[in-house]
Order: sequence, then structure tokens, then C-alpha cells
Amino acid sequence: MGRITLALLDTAAVMNEEAKVPFIAIAMGELGVLSRLSGRFSGSAVTYAAAEENSAPGQISVATTKQILDALGEKDA
Repeated sequence: MGRITLALLDTAAVMNEEAKVPFIAIAMGELGVLSRLSGRFSGSAVTYAAAEENSAPGQISVATTKQILDALGEKDA
């Protein structure tokens, strides 16, 4: 995983503790995939997935996102 993605997840963890409002923390590219799936752990309020064609680097399909979040025990996947 890239240093930028790790920095984003670290910042999200701080935001999760200190922020008074919801926030979104998503890294781009292949190295950012983990950030798209770790909202439950980092505090990011939402994620984005591709309905048909990817619209952003590192974006994964709705079906794959749902499958992974279900496996992680996400309630609202």
C-alpha cells in the first residue's frame, strides 16, 4: 500500500476521533482500494463503487464492493 494511502487512513482515524461532522476519505488508484473498503475502521462515512464502468482509478464494482463488505460484516453494504 502506498504511503499516501496510509497517510489518508491515519488522517481518517484522527478525524474519526475529533470530527464533529461526517467525512469521506478515499484514496485513488489501485493502492487506494483498501481505503474504499475500510470506512468502518477509518470512520469514512461512505464509499463509491462502479455501477457499470469505473469512473475513477481504483474503483471497484458494486457487486465486488458488496461481496467484500458483506464478508467484513458491514451492515449496510
